[in-house]
Amino acid sequence: MFYFSFFIIPKNVLYLCGTPKNQNDFQGSFLSSYDIVIAISQNVKKAWEKYYNKNMPVVSTGIDCENFSLKDLQVKNSACITVLYVGRLISRKNVDKIIYAFEKLYKKYRLKLIIVGDGPERERLENISKCVKFTGTIIDTEKIYKQADIFVSPSEYGEGLQGTILEAMSCGLTVVATETQVNKQLLADGRGFVVAPTVDSILEGIEKAINADRKVIAKQCREYVVKNYNWENKISEILEVIK
Repeated sequence: MFYFSFFIIPKNVLYLCGTPKNQNDFQGSFLSSYDIVIAISQNVKKAWEKYYNKNMPVVSTGIDCENFSLKDLQVKNSACITVLYVGRLISRKNVDKIIYAFEKLYKKYRLKLIIVGDGPERERLENISKCVKFTGTIIDTEKIYKQADIFVSPSEYGEGLQGTILEAMSCGLTVVATETQVNKQLLADGRGFVVAPTVDSILEGIEKAINADRKVIAKQCREYVVKNYNWENKISEILEVIK
């Protein structure tokens, strides 16, 4: 059974949200056991559709735009520029590259780096720099988004459409993210900056975000997310696919 928005759907439904680093027939063999397989993006669909002989609709996720509301752009939280990462602390998330880039920049620009999340990489990451704040997992992430200025998401592989990027954009942060097909679309037209998953490229992206007009970007991002990724609209899209 698949439970969604008070409806009971008597079907086995799978929502694919990412891609594996390497693919083989064994990895895709489980798809045949599902009645409906939905992909979160065209890129994810392309990675998996060869293992599934039925139509695979694409329906992106959404976020609660009321909860992740636009921060007050007239209020400066501190004299520092705050850079934020939210997510699991695992190797493919590439968080160490943010820290190395931050180490090269923080004195020049008075940066502060906050890393939200937990995972097997946390101890190693904490040992890279003594100037980074690690919060662990928190419940009210919308509050910490509104304390930040720049959001960085430098994953090496495996991502579909990342909810944390949508949340950051909805709250008005300037996003620096890995150059995937989805991220290029999200951050097009001056809404953010795409980078390669390397220290130098991430450093360059953060510098661009620092020097950009972040208030203008904030308003553009908020408008784009509300129009295209408001969860209220996504509910009807998913129900239409699985009915």
